[in-house]
Amino acid sequence: MACAYNSCHTQDSRVKLPYVLIDYSKCDGDGGCVTSCPGSIFEVSQNWCKPVDGFVKNTVALQVFQERIAKQKGRVAAAIRYHVPECFLCWQCIGACPRHAIDVEYDDLDIREYVLPARLDKAV
Repeated sequence: MACAYNSCHTQDSRVKLPYVLIDYSKCDGDGGCVTSCPGSIFEVSQNWCKPVDGFVKNTVALQVFQERIAKQKGRVAAAIRYHVPECFLCWQCIGACPRHAIDVEYDDLDIREYVLPARLDKAV
């Protein structure tokens, strides 16, 4: 599988940076992302999957995880957009997550909100 890194360059040679979006209304801590990631950027922390703290550049996302997600026992109506430059953009984690809780995007570094609302659907 080819890495998408080379397709992340824009016309003015800026590199678009990878973001990992985890929807905690779907995540069940299965850990499929951990075993599938060639960059080893994921871990299971307190029954939730998340990027390893040392790889996350937006510390606000880590703080929100600790405050709103980490200690919860059930699904949480929130998704966190982690800025993870070490991501290879191979999308292996997306296919490995049985709950479809992960998305990987790339974008220019920006100041968009890192915590996004998520819906708690009955059927997931």
